[in-house]
Amino acid sequence: MTYTMMQFSTAAAFLAEAETFLRSDLEHCHDLLALALTKADRAGCWVVVHGAEGNVVGGLALANDNSTALISAMPEDATHYLAKHWPGPALSYLRGPQPTAQQFAAAYRPHQLHSAQGSYLLRSPPHRLTANGQCRPATLDDISWVTSALQAFSEECRLPPSPADREEMIKQRLATQPSLYWLWEDNGPAALLRTSRLAGGISRIGAVYTPPAQRQRGYAGALVASAAGMLVAEGFDVFLFTDLANPTSNSLYQRIGFQRLEDFAYLKLLA
Repeated sequence: MTYTMMQFSTAAAFLAEAETFLRSDLEHCHDLLALALTKADRAGCWVVVHGAEGNVVGGLALANDNSTALISAMPEDATHYLAKHWPGPALSYLRGPQPTAQQFAAAYRPHQLHSAQGSYLLRSPPHRLTANGQCRPATLDDISWVTSALQAFSEECRLPPSPADREEMIKQRLATQPSLYWLWEDNGPAALLRTSRLAGGISRIGAVYTPPAQRQRGYAGALVASAAGMLVAEGFDVFLFTDLANPTSNSLYQRIGFQRLEDFAYLKLLA
């Protein structure tokens, strides 16, 4: 089949072309859709691939303030076409549905698996888990703890380096998005997660983290169940990722009621 591509410099323009396609297959495309909705005003390299009849068959995007590119599911030959004709800057990291991400990377450059990630969805009220303490939104008084927890989360997950101004960035986010970060409080912060509410009823939970000294007490499970319950009650579908190498978190999310979707691959692309 013959393919063509369109390149956009902003997520808003990308969404105008690809949003209908992405929403038609949320199981495989929710990650890329969420990136575009979150960064609608951000520059970058946003690419849509079209089939012979002009229909959208997939997309790949690298926002200027991200080191990880995201790819949607697409036919294998379209993936090879995109890898050979990618018009943007050199890619360092890539995440997407496992078959598509692996196919792109194989045609693009040498690569290695950073992590295999389970993609999960919750659409109905969760099974509540209990722990000492309670769920509360993070405030500006929690800046230092939240910054340290997010840094520890990034290091534990071997994510790309954090920006030097992370604490100031978090401070700005808390000032403008008071329900972005949530904590489990038990005589002080004991666990953390980040939520996002996006257009069209999509929400995400990420950066779920408990400091080592406070693990094995049920804090993270209770926090995820509480936050997910709030999002579902507001009418959102709730998506999250977890490392497939961590059987505890995968079992936990399924106990809460999350449905496992397709697995994603997070790849490091080698120079």
